[in-house]
Amino acid sequence: MARKSRKLEPSIGPWRNRITRYGEEAPDQLLAHENNWRIHPGTQQAALKAVLQTVGLVQNVIISERSGKCLDGHLRIQMAISEGQQTIPITYVDVTPEEEKLILATIDPLSAMAVADEDLVAAMRETMSAEFLEIEKMCKSEMEASVAPTEFTEKGDDISTEHRCPKCGYEWSGKQA
Repeated sequence: MARKSRKLEPSIGPWRNRITRYGEEAPDQLLAHENNWRIHPGTQQAALKAVLQTVGLVQNVIISERSGKCLDGHLRIQMAISEGQQTIPITYVDVTPEEEKLILATIDPLSAMAVADEDLVAAMRETMSAEFLEIEKMCKSEMEASVAPTEFTEKGDDISTEHRCPKCGYEWSGKQA
């Protein structure tokens, strides 16, 4: 007898807490996710290294309980290995393989959608040390470099787009590479 499929209703209650536990692991024992699409240029690595050396870790790496793979924090893991860190803090989450892909595809682009309160940023800069201002400048120059390359042509308004590069904003239709 065939089973009836049941359409799941969207959750209208509180958000589901997918965090299962916190811990620390040796960074060389963690698995990179094969669907991680992020590439970390040297300028980003230098800026993160400066922040880590100046302030230290303030954000856990996110690992899927089911697959054991990293969902966020690949660069921090890579840097922890190269710097000889014994452990790195982990937030473990219980998500499906499909949810892993959604997290990988959206976690950074969602953060990049935030806009700055320029007055608050300016006020904060007035109280920062020269060392911190230099690190902030490194990060800002990397973000400003993330614009569409000049060799890309403008898209016509009559062309529907299905995909958007989260780094440079270039839009295209058709298959993703």
